[in-house]
Amino acid sequence: MKEIITNILFFLLFKNKNKYKIILFCFVLSFFGCNNATEKDRTDEVIEKLTERYPQLNKGDSDYYRLIRSVSYDNNSFEIQLRTEPDSISDRQSILVFINSKKEQYAIPFFSNSYVDYWQFPNDQSSKSKKKSNATFNNELRGALLFLKRDNKIDLFDVAEEMRHSLLLCTDLTLKDSLLIKTNMINLGKHTVDDTESEAQERVKTNYKSIMKNNYSYALYHKTGILAYLDQNRFRIYQFIYHHDGTFSVKCYRQDRRINITNI
Repeated sequence: MKEIITNILFFLLFKNKNKYKIILFCFVLSFFGCNNATEKDRTDEVIEKLTERYPQLNKGDSDYYRLIRSVSYDNNSFEIQLRTEPDSISDRQSILVFINSKKEQYAIPFFSNSYVDYWQFPNDQSSKSKKKSNATFNNELRGALLFLKRDNKIDLFDVAEEMRHSLLLCTDLTLKDSLLIKTNMINLGKHTVDDTESEAQERVKTNYKSIMKNNYSYALYHKTGILAYLDQNRFRIYQFIYHHDGTFSVKCYRQDRRINITNI
């Protein structure tokens, strides 16, 4: 569409009389100037609104929350962006930006594991952490999915698939991966709260029991043998639970043992 408009404008620019050329030329400049600014402006706006709702997120625009990865689906019927704070920030926070075919945007937090209440981690003893979000990922995700669902062309099953594999680069977990599910992943960093070895081991054991208990509620289990999805970069395991209204929720499990590198 943009290319067609470009051709028409430049055709008129060179075919019309001189007195119209300046007007047309200015229109061309303003058209492309506004068009180029629109996407960034919209992203800046949704990020600003999100940081106002969640003071736990540092103030910043789309340059501060830099684009890590973006996936689009089926000729841009929807797009999902993963944006993250600079590497220099301790305990960096991220956000997810959902974009529909009309280029409308919706952003939700994608907090670190420090926000236990947000992820609703079962069997987690780190509630002593002072970091609270006073929200949940599933409630925020539902809002984003209903936003996308307004566009009838979007299948939310496709959204789930793109999220876990293309955006978050998750690994499929099956029964043969049971040993991996029962093993802690060491998370070295500048953590405010460390995990003891015993509580971390107990957590992954109970996580495994919960994952096995919930596998039959996962719609694809009998067809694919997939139990859950490992997000190794964030030390989490996800189970996607599908609902009758076409939406889905995500059950999250923390798999890491946090060790403060300054204490080593």
